[in-house]
Amino acid sequence: MQKTRILFIVDSFPTLSETFIVNQITGLIDEGYDIRIFSIAENKKVKIHQVIKEYRLLEKTYYNTIRIPVKKYKRILYALTLLISKFYKIQWRILFNTLNIKKHKKEAYNLNLFYKSIYFVFNKMPHIIHVHFGHNGIKFSELKDLNIIPSSVKIVVTFHGYDLFPNKETFYRNKYKLLFKKATVFTVNTVYLKNLLKAVNPRLKNIELLPMGPNLKLFKVKKANKRNTEEPINISYCGRLINLKGSCLMIDIAKVLKEKEISFKMNIIGEGELMDELQQKTKDFNLENFIKFYGGLSQEKIKNIFKESHLFISPGIEDEVTKRAETQGLVIQEAQAMALPVLVSDAGGMQYGMIDGKTGYVLPQKDINAFVNKIIYLKENEEVRQIMGNYGMRYVNNHFTTTKLTKDLIDKVYYYE
Repeated sequence: MQKTRILFIVDSFPTLSETFIVNQITGLIDEGYDIRIFSIAENKKVKIHQVIKEYRLLEKTYYNTIRIPVKKYKRILYALTLLISKFYKIQWRILFNTLNIKKHKKEAYNLNLFYKSIYFVFNKMPHIIHVHFGHNGIKFSELKDLNIIPSSVKIVVTFHGYDLFPNKETFYRNKYKLLFKKATVFTVNTVYLKNLLKAVNPRLKNIELLPMGPNLKLFKVKKANKRNTEEPINISYCGRLINLKGSCLMIDIAKVLKEKEISFKMNIIGEGELMDELQQKTKDFNLENFIKFYGGLSQEKIKNIFKESHLFISPGIEDEVTKRAETQGLVIQEAQAMALPVLVSDAGGMQYGMIDGKTGYVLPQKDINAFVNKIIYLKENEEVRQIMGNYGMRYVNNHFTTTKLTKDLIDKVYYYE
């Protein structure tokens, strides 16, 4: 029986932060699907998670890095070189279509369409094209409109938030106009993001709610760890160091904890544009003995830090300029899987991936004292902290397993009619 071929479209592969895409891909491979990855850019310097090596995902990745010659004769020569070197891989229907001047006019004549379609010229057509991030779907919806990609091929588009800023409905309505017509189904990770998408196109009905899931083979413990009464409470933050993640608030929280003479340690995992500012604030407030910056880490190292932690914080905010906010925050599920209570803000969609009062607390964004008070409460009530941690672990293992999310992806999305 022929395997269903699925082509994943991503900005860059691999990346440290977009582990949710890898989890989705490996879940499908485990189910017997034939997966290929189309990466818009190549990322040579990034640390590679172990699971990428285990599944040999780099061998399944095509990098769209061909530089198209400017001069016409060089375009022709380069095209001929490619066609000769990969002669036995040519998909003739696609090739002839890209060169059909009568049908495609200048796009065919100047070989633009050939180069835009080059992956499909030399590779079998997938049954499903799964695009991550809306902007990456524009090119493929255009190719479907030109029948380079047949109408029988389903295009699935997963929005993440970076591709759907609030208060830019008119801009996105125009930008994604063809995408809305040619894609089969759209997925979003939370109700918050679904509402953003519906604001752009209120008529869209083919939207499926599908959260991203953590790697529960890696992020797992038997139960919440125990903290000795005299032991400092060990707090972790993990995410890009950018404004909307609320990373700056971590220093403010630490400052108040120190002023209240609370015994604590804080781990800040991640890299980003605010690193220098955060480190300077740490020095200005004399917090060097309390806060440790780790930079970007592999999932294996993040898991080890979580294993020694007692609490996880994600104090995201709505960005004042872009109005963006965190849409899901997969790391919140990773922390709960490690039996850590989570403190999250009410900005964006973070609150939809935990249970307020059961697996942690949802707190008003930018309310430093609210975060500090809950930290102190959980430090002084160790039994409550452990109960919350264990509840969160069970919650994630019931609702965010790769098996469940992969089944939902297949049943609700890939077989969407």
